[in-house]
Amino acid sequence: MTVTYSSAVFAKAGSDSSINITLTNVRPITDFIVVSLELARNNGVDATTISAIATDPYTMTLPSFGTASHVANFKPSNTGYALFDLTINGELAGTITLYVVPS
Repeated sequence: MTVTYSSAVFAKAGSDSSINITLTNVRPITDFIVVSLELARNNGVDATTISAIATDPYTMTLPSFGTASHVANFKPSNTGYALFDLTINGELAGTITLYVVPS
């Protein structure tokens, strides 16, 4: 399994934004995947944005040698930053830092 994502995401307050995570199954068998973004730290980012990003885990069945994407859409209203732990099937895959700047 390979995972592609931006480790830093910059968003403008009041504008639509998204975080995109792409998964590729490099094995010849179908795989069931659970992707989640869990809040690790927050400094000023509004609760609605945090909720939109760190929602219930996203589940999918990934075909052999297949690719799929998970997109978290949000519209931040406050400036600040937040760190999210990216987990794939319960294993830590990395950290995504969201920076919200003034519009």
